[in-house]
Amino acid sequence: MLEIINLDKKFKNKIVLSSVNMRLDSTGIIFFLGKNGAGKTTFFNCIMGFEDYSGEIMKSRNIAAVFDESHLYCNLNAYDNIALLVRRDLDENEQELLLKYIDVSVLKRKVKSYSLGQKKDFVDSYRYIHKAGNAYLG
Repeated sequence: MLEIINLDKKFKNKIVLSSVNMRLDSTGIIFFLGKNGAGKTTFFNCIMGFEDYSGEIMKSRNIAAVFDESHLYCNLNAYDNIALLVRRDLDENEQELLLKYIDVSVLKRKVKSYSLGQKKDFVDSYRYIHKAGNAYLG
């Protein structure tokens, strides 16, 4: 059982969750779908007690959440992370590829400010670029 009443969460002046209300009585696996940066991870952090919030969360003891953990340098931006990981700057084609999937404003921010979805998009893009780089070297 999970019941959420008037859940609100903000970071400084940015409202992430506003007046969330829900009740789930069923057991099993529940799937949440939303855009990157929509607040899904923050929502689960509140449920699990990892974040402060206002409102009320009542839950049974048998609720668990699985989180993804990527190994990135959180105090660097995406460009600096890639430069460290591939040990070179990206060429023009690689930069264009990266910009197809991630907005330049996100790439310039420190990774610690990314949502979970933005981190996943970045890691997937890096893997593709790194694999392509290895293919050219082979």
